[in-house]
Amino acid sequence: MKKLQNLKYKAFIFDRDGVLNYKPTPPNRYILKPDELILNKSVLEKIRILQSYEKLIGVATNQQCVGKELINMEELNYINEVIIRYLEGIGGIRIPFFICTHLVEDDCLCRKPKPGLLEANLEFLKVDRSKAVFIGDTATDREAAENFKIDFIDVSEFTDYC
Repeated sequence: MKKLQNLKYKAFIFDRDGVLNYKPTPPNRYILKPDELILNKSVLEKIRILQSYEKLIGVATNQQCVGKELINMEELNYINEVIIRYLEGIGGIRIPFFICTHLVEDDCLCRKPKPGLLEANLEFLKVDRSKAVFIGDTATDREAAENFKIDFIDVSEFTDYC
């Protein structure tokens, strides 16, 4: 735990699918129901530990399943609430979700790899980007971090930081 006390980051922003939960199994591209959600409990435990060291946590996730009208925002919020409830159940603190529901072709400013979701997280958490890191699992996540000029950690390497 000494690593955490000396860690330069004050805020950790996480992608959802592939990080907080496992990606859906093909042929499914989206998690549309809570029973399709398989939590990555080791990452959620690391979040709880980070919170115990007063680190701030946020989530930045593309969810075009809403834009495609496969589910609505209420259903998506309920799925995210399952993640929050699990985290709270292991002693963690509620975390904010910043979500882009736009389609790729909408060319919005929030859909990763554009930096809007990362910027919104840091504004909400009131943390400078030099004190923040984005944890993701895809090239799009890495590109979003590069576009926002924020450090990036691949989720496969994240356990080395806690």
